Amino acid sequence: MLRVALYNTVVFIGAFLLFQVQPMSAKALLPSFGGSYAVWGACMAFFQLVLLAGYALCHGVGRRLEGRVGARIYWYVLVLLLFAYPFPFAAMAEDPGGRWVVFEVIRRLAGTVGPPVLALSMISVMGQRWLSVSDLPGSREPHVLYAASNAGSLCGLLSYPLLFEPLLGLQDQQRVWWLLYMVMLVGCRFILPRQNGVRTPAAGTAPCDTAPERGRPGAWFVLSASGCALLLAVTNVLTLDVASIPFLWVLPLSVYLLSYVVTFKRHPWNPGWLNSLTGWAALAGLLLFLLGTLRLALPVMVAIPVHLAILFTGCLSVNDRLVGVKPSDPARLSGFYLWIAIGGLAGTIAVSWLIPLVTRSFVEYPLALAAVMGSLYLVRLDRDCHPDPRARYEGLTAIVWMALVLAAFRYLPGIVERAGDVQSAVLLVVLAVPVALAFRWALNHARWIVPVMLAVVGSARWMEQRGSGVSMVLEHRNYYGLYRIYDRDGVRFLQHGSTLHGRERMAADTASRPMAYYHPTTPIGSLLQDADRIGNSVGMIGLGTGALTAYLKAPQQIRIYEIDPDNVWIASIYFRSLAGAERNGATLHYIVGDGRLSVRREPPASLDCLVVDAFNSGSIPVHLMTVEAFADYRRVLKPAGLLLMHVSNRVLDLEPVVYRNAQSLGMAVCEQSNAGAVHPDAEESHWMALSADAGTIQSLMHDHGWWMRPVPDAVRPWTDDSIDLMSAVWRAR
Repeated sequence: MLRVALYNTVVFIGAFLLFQVQPMSAKALLPSFGGSYAVWGACMAFFQLVLLAGYALCHGVGRRLEGRVGARIYWYVLVLLLFAYPFPFAAMAEDPGGRWVVFEVIRRLAGTVGPPVLALSMISVMGQRWLSVSDLPGSREPHVLYAASNAGSLCGLLSYPLLFEPLLGLQDQQRVWWLLYMVMLVGCRFILPRQNGVRTPAAGTAPCDTAPERGRPGAWFVLSASGCALLLAVTNVLTLDVASIPFLWVLPLSVYLLSYVVTFKRHPWNPGWLNSLTGWAALAGLLLFLLGTLRLALPVMVAIPVHLAILFTGCLSVNDRLVGVKPSDPARLSGFYLWIAIGGLAGTIAVSWLIPLVTRSFVEYPLALAAVMGSLYLVRLDRDCHPDPRARYEGLTAIVWMALVLAAFRYLPGIVERAGDVQSAVLLVVLAVPVALAFRWALNHARWIVPVMLAVVGSARWMEQRGSGVSMVLEHRNYYGLYRIYDRDGVRFLQHGSTLHGRERMAADTASRPMAYYHPTTPIGSLLQDADRIGNSVGMIGLGTGALTAYLKAPQQIRIYEIDPDNVWIASIYFRSLAGAERNGATLHYIVGDGRLSVRREPPASLDCLVVDAFNSGSIPVHLMTVEAFADYRRVLKPAGLLLMHVSNRVLDLEPVVYRNAQSLGMAVCEQSNAGAVHPDAEESHWMALSADAGTIQSLMHDHGWWMRPVPDAVRPWTDDSIDLMSAVWRAR
């Protein structure tokens, strides 16, 4: 039993290290490559492709590595990889220049962490191969090591943001990483096969599994793809639509990994009562999708656990089915895991890369639920060879139910609205009845459940502006999220995901007066009206609606740094601040790209004022908040120039960090807020001002009432090497 525990330990540590090296690498790349979708998308694609390559190697040459000689060759390769210490993170952080970002990210990852990651991606499958040829009690069930692998991944995922990142700098993190690597290496030496073993088939099974429902690559593929698609769909909904909270993306991934742990362990956990709820969980997901279509939302603290429960139920059923169709011959397990990896990659490509290009809503959520239900129907463990004679009427009945759903969505809202003023909640209740009835019928006739779900999804487009009290102007989706522009009570709003980025009155005589965070009564609005203090050369990171430009006039010019190219045309076409600034004689320049990288390319001492407005949501670009980033800002400012930072945030206390960063660079700093005196057209906002010239800050405090405050000694400055995001979350509670 001790050796079996050692197998589990080695596989656990290998998976733990895999999930640790990914955020470490991304952290090293961030300062030089920025936070664009291309960068983190390339990182995600690289690690998935390397994992796939590792599984492919195990499948292709694994049989040669499971004997005594081959296993030792693999172990010697692991030993040789010690010469990769330390990871050359400094080289990864070099400026990529004009090279293609995606190619350069993948090239640097491949040349630094690539070889160790490839070797580690094989450890789980190789451990199972070695166990299967041993004489240990678990040799007939080597797949249980996959549970240990996912448990290691789960611990690696949770420990990095909660433990390693807050307490250790990047260099210390990799020292711990390599120490654990050596522990794994020693443990691996003791589980290597001692001789060229021969597998003994499990009792009652043939050496080669021939059951028609078992061992089919197509089944492994669709189950894995649907589970991964559901994971990413729920992640998108939670992080881009429900709430903008740091580390929120960790929760769905943790639930996904947990579903693998509990289903692949020696005694799988999937109670019948929970498995029977899968269909109802899919119905709940459909209703939540309709809720969003009608501009309704559950409270955040209710929505998050509900979405996670739907994800867990769906993934548990999918993974339980995967265990049921796994090959009984251990020699075929490597192919099983290879197809799981291929399916996961396909689900990722569909949800993360393709759907955002062709849709304008989070339609991947109901589609992923439909994929889960469809895969469970296609990969059944108890096929009935005697068809029900009533089945010939199912097609006609299904058509009737789908027609009922379509008619309900098309005509019921109009009938209800003619009865008087109606709220979205009423429409939801009215529509939920035919949807629930049709779904209930489909659950008893499984082959029709996917068509019924697709009928509901297709019909939902008729509901977008019903009962919400708003007039939708634009819905636009790209890799950075979902833009919604809508009019209500004479005001136009810009919402990006769950964050309101600005609003503007539509009346011609009030269009030039900024609202919300940029109203004249806010700290930034009051300051920008003082053109002499701001100067003629202004920079701004983060565009939004462009409301800040409404304060500019000739001969002022502004350089706007915006990472999302679509934000530029959205603000230009649907909001009037940018055009108003140009009419006032101001000159506007747009620089599309990561704000920090764009500022770094500007000549020294070229700006009188730099506005950084990128922190008013929970998912902040932390590389814009480090000491090194502040040094980049200071370099482009004139000696008495002003750095203005918008630090309003619901979940992060950023002010102490700004104080500490400024002190590290010898900059003076003060702050201002309009809390307690918020105009009806304004929002409460908090701004901080920094300058290399102490006199500039003293003048702000004297003329505009800005102030300073003491900072707790426990607060540390943020650097590219060390960021303590959890402490900022804790202080904001």
